[in-house]
Amino acid sequence: MFHPNGKWVYCVNELKSTVNLLSWDAKQGALETCRRSPAAGGHQGPSAPSDIVMDRQGRFAYVANRLDDFMASFTISPADGKLALIERTPAAARCRATSPLIPAKAGYWWPISRRTTSQSFARDKKSGHLANTGKSFPLSRPQCLVFA
Repeated sequence: MFHPNGKWVYCVNELKSTVNLLSWDAKQGALETCRRSPAAGGHQGPSAPSDIVMDRQGRFAYVANRLDDFMASFTISPADGKLALIERTPAAARCRATSPLIPAKAGYWWPISRRTTSQSFARDKKSGHLANTGKSFPLSRPQCLVFA
């Protein structure tokens, strides 16, 4: 996923449970790995990150983890793109994919698809913290959510 500054790209590595930060050279059309961060934010249990999204300002990144069922929330350093863990938020039943952050009246909603349903989280725009809204809707074996 490209950072809004157009200079950085974040890539989730499911098998290594990491997130690579790559620099983008538009003139060369090339990516170069700058840094690798733990996708689970130091979590010691099983981890298989499945997706990453960030807010429109590029201040926060969120990584879905489908083995231990949580969302890892990170701040993004405006100086160098480095990720720093804010928190891990429980997300039941195998997170598979995320949607873009969607504006709503009470902040931002972020549906997380699971095996048979999708749950949503409210996001605090200032702190980046997520809170489960308790709202969900049925799905049939989702792989991703696309919003047009």
